[in-house]
Amino acid sequence: MMARPSSTEAALLIVSCVTEKHQFLCTVKPPEGVQKEHNP
Repeated sequence: MMARPSSTEAALLIVSCVTEKHQFLCTVKPPEGVQKEHNP
C-alpha cells in the first residue's frame, strides 16, 4: 500500500515565509478548490 501525501504535503508547500525588514512574515494560501466555506 503506497499512500502519497496530498493535502498535508500541499498545505506545507503552500506555506510561504519571507523575511522583510527584520520581520518574519508567513503566509498560508490554501489551494484553489479547498476553501473554508460553510454550506447550510
